[in-house]
Amino acid sequence: MGERGCEAEAIERLRALVISDTEPRWTGLLGEAEARLAVTLGRLDDAARAAAAALAAYVLAGDVTGEAHARALMAEAIRQRGDLAEADVLLAQAQAATERSADAALTLRVLRTRFQLAYERRDLELCLETARASLEAGVADCTPPVRKGVDLAQIGIDEVGLVVLPAG
Repeated sequence: MGERGCEAEAIERLRALVISDTEPRWTGLLGEAEARLAVTLGRLDDAARAAAAALAAYVLAGDVTGEAHARALMAEAIRQRGDLAEADVLLAQAQAATERSADAALTLRVLRTRFQLAYERRDLELCLETARASLEAGVADCTPPVRKGVDLAQIGIDEVGLVVLPAG
């Protein structure tokens, strides 16, 4: 059984354990896992439905981080389906929820989806802005000894966000 088969089996086991009426957070986790697998397999309608179920459960549970994860997953599935306008709305909602959460990995995930949307729209300015924000978020998430010595210029980005290639 391949990796995806193992993942599907684990989701089935989780589904058997989750009683949706008693703990909505677990229902959210189940929906999120189903949505991730469906996105990976290219089943985008299934992914959007599972992410919507996860979102409803997380909202019911008052789980802001879960809510942001679900909105980001929905945005990703809908973006891949080609509905960029709806994905934009969901992504803005995910970003707002992310700001209420302390999950650095989620921030990077939302920025990655934002970059992909900007790229598909051929919005170079937003691509650069998002890439810079992603880099800064990643650096900010580093432990202080690592962050202390990092400077954007040191890694080849100038003050306007352009990549500077070494001479030669």
